[in-house]
Amino acid sequence: SSWFSAHFLHISFDVLAANGAFTSSHTDMVSGCHLVCQVLKILGTFCFGAWLGLAIGESAPLGFLYEGIADDPAERAAPYDYCSANKADLSSNATGVEVLIYAPVRVGTKQTTGAMRDLDFRNAFHSEDFVMLIWHRLASGLQGKLQTTKEFPQRAHEFALSVPHNNDLKVQDALRQFPKDENHPLQQALKSCKVRALAFDGIEELFWDVYALNPNAKVISLSWRPFEKWEKSWNEFKPASTFWIMFSLIYTSPQQTLGPLATLILYTLERMGGGQTRKWLLTGHPGMTEPHTPPSVMWFSYMTWHSWYTSHLDGGIRILPKTKADYDSFFERIRPVVPKDKFMEFDITKNTYRDLCNFIGHESEKCSSDLLPNDIPSHMIMERLSPWATLPVWSLMLPLHYLQYKLTAYILSWLYCCLCCRCCRRREAKSKGD
Repeated sequence: SSWFSAHFLHISFDVLAANGAFTSSHTDMVSGCHLVCQVLKILGTFCFGAWLGLAIGESAPLGFLYEGIADDPAERAAPYDYCSANKADLSSNATGVEVLIYAPVRVGTKQTTGAMRDLDFRNAFHSEDFVMLIWHRLASGLQGKLQTTKEFPQRAHEFALSVPHNNDLKVQDALRQFPKDENHPLQQALKSCKVRALAFDGIEELFWDVYALNPNAKVISLSWRPFEKWEKSWNEFKPASTFWIMFSLIYTSPQQTLGPLATLILYTLERMGGGQTRKWLLTGHPGMTEPHTPPSVMWFSYMTWHSWYTSHLDGGIRILPKTKADYDSFFERIRPVVPKDKFMEFDITKNTYRDLCNFIGHESEKCSSDLLPNDIPSHMIMERLSPWATLPVWSLMLPLHYLQYKLTAYILSWLYCCLCCRCCRRREAKSKGD
């Protein structure tokens, strides 16, 4: 609407000027109006392009992206086969997940998973890593098998994207119908990616499903922050988080609008980087919240982040306390369930690496009296931890924005001409009738 209005005004001023409606004294006013109209057209074109990119990104089949990174045709045929490089050696992680981090958002889950990695828990997954590498593909793959049933009527690539319908809860209910043994789909996925530790902020409801499959796991409860301070932290975090999510979705929208070109860039980055994206998808590491993210992985994550991650933020498996009673009951719920020798209430402002090592039964030179790291950013983690990869990736996005602008401007101009021609035909038909 912004583009159509500005374009109409722009043409109207040109027509009036051609008919002598303006004198030389109106030159500045006409120039100013032209400038305003041009700015509105640019904004309208940019917003339309961003919307178009997001719309395409939500419905693009997952297999399309694999054309640029999969060497084996079998991989292209099975894009939901998470961490398949590890499937031949599931016995190496026969014990399943060893440490579960029970916590809502804003209590230090990234610091805790970072500390676990420092202690040689290589595949310590933050919830973002889990959703991107395991949950989305597990949900979509499950939908592909059950798409003919009444409970799962949608196509596989649409299933996890229909946020208002709480489809994550539907997946959770479906998974609970399977026997709780080593062949459970969720347990197979966790073992394929060799997940040793997992944090649940943003996916808190899934804790109980993972714990039921791994009853011998040790549980760390991050209950150290009082509700008042937690609420303040969450309220300060939420606006900035929303801004960065919207910014990243809009800034990366040309990847979806110009999908074939973006895939070609991915293919090039992948070959230049030695297949880092393929390694990430097939092994489960390095995680998104770790430093030194390769450019190809960053480019690929931008192409998939909207459909693989943000679409699950309101999928029904998040627990976000509204009151102090909700917050207290969240932590109280876990205390009588886990045996005391496998349960620890961890305070990241007081407890040290040594405390963590003693609890998980780990011994190394890193088991010191130092506090856990507190230098992990809250927003744009991958970009700020890997600036050397962010610069070329964001630079590559600029020409795509220009091409998207030209493409959407052409589409909007074509639509405008179609509407004008239709109006002219109606006017001519009416005048002939008269």
